[in-house]
Amino acid sequence: MKNFKLFLILLFAIFISPNIYSQHRILIDELVNKGEDEGMGYHGCKDMLLYNNGKLYNGIAFDVYKNGEIKIEGSIQDGKMNGKWSKFDQKGMILRETYFINGIDTLRKEYNLEGILIKEEFNITNHGALCVTYYENGSILGQGQYNGDDEEGLWKFFYSNSGKLKGEQGFDDGEFSGVYRYYYESNGNLMTEFFQKDEIPYGTWKNWYENGQLKDEMKYNTNGTIHDGIYSTYYENGDLESQAEYVNNVIIWDRRCKDYLSVKGISITSSKPKLKSENGTNNSVNELITKDLLSSESVLLDDFEFTLNNPLKGALNFKSENGKLICNSPIELSAIPMPPDGNGSETYNIGADFEISGMTLITIDSKKFMISNIEYDVDNIFSICNEDYYNNEIINTRKIYKDNNLVIELDYTNKMVKCWDIDGKYIECPAFIKNSIND
Repeated sequence: MKNFKLFLILLFAIFISPNIYSQHRILIDELVNKGEDEGMGYHGCKDMLLYNNGKLYNGIAFDVYKNGEIKIEGSIQDGKMNGKWSKFDQKGMILRETYFINGIDTLRKEYNLEGILIKEEFNITNHGALCVTYYENGSILGQGQYNGDDEEGLWKFFYSNSGKLKGEQGFDDGEFSGVYRYYYESNGNLMTEFFQKDEIPYGTWKNWYENGQLKDEMKYNTNGTIHDGIYSTYYENGDLESQAEYVNNVIIWDRRCKDYLSVKGISITSSKPKLKSENGTNNSVNELITKDLLSSESVLLDDFEFTLNNPLKGALNFKSENGKLICNSPIELSAIPMPPDGNGSETYNIGADFEISGMTLITIDSKKFMISNIEYDVDNIFSICNEDYYNNEIINTRKIYKDNNLVIELDYTNKMVKCWDIDGKYIECPAFIKNSIND
């Protein structure tokens, strides 16, 4: 039994260990290719036959940089590339690994300058390979098919941290072609979808908000021109944002709409001096008084009248305009935001309009009023639409105002005003609306 074990050890030393520990090594320049392909590379090596000194070579072949560091190294068996071939940078860091079977590369791996795997190619054939690319954290960035050196077919891309599908993109001979889809990471909802061939758009292009609401849509003919029709964009809540109509690839009218919240109430605070104390002497103790002002109402405070959406002559009139609180000054006054923003107070002349966006201190003839608690009516959305009509470079413009109770159309070009109720019935416009067409 001891003699048999010794025999096995000698057999391993004679026939196996030389192949592992003492393979012949030569420079690639010492090899001669007598096959059909020329050069030493990683693509199309299956027909190469590598000779050294007139014989099919068996062993290691390598190349070096000028500094002596290994550049390329790999094994050859019976004149064909077999096993792992590696490429390094001048500092010895791995850049690429390719695995061959009888001259055919079956797996490729590429690394970044830090030695982290960033790309793999599998199932390599004459027609291409399945490719997988990676983020530096090791998660998959994308995967798809190669045709030679060009991307082909549908590729998929993924988010780095979650691994969820990020997008899908079609290729033809390395050029973007076909469908393009991208998805939100949070819920997987579709973000955008469009089609293109030879850099020319075609079909329907769409974008969505994260909640799944359609954002916009456009249709293209096969020649890349815009298909005749009306196209719309929407806010995230589904309300119309804009519309445009195209005929023969030319826009003939467009509408842009925006929704606003109306101001339904504010608070006004002032101070009232107590002229007499209990013993009848003067003092300077101040008492704060706060009154709430609601839309369409008015309040009297310290001999001044305040209104909201209810203008009165001589009053300090507040109004809700395009979602903003606007104050109209009946006399000269000053205003400063609270707390102060460092820019000091602003003085306004008689008839001036100015915006109040938060707590604001207004001073009139040394009397001070604090405006606060601006409250918006979330149940009453006010919409404004601007429409432009194009005809031989002449633009006709009109505006459409809409709230929960009334729709107003102002045709500035033709000086016309129309009003109708929420049910679509035409009604008489208020006088101030009729007059506004001439403002």
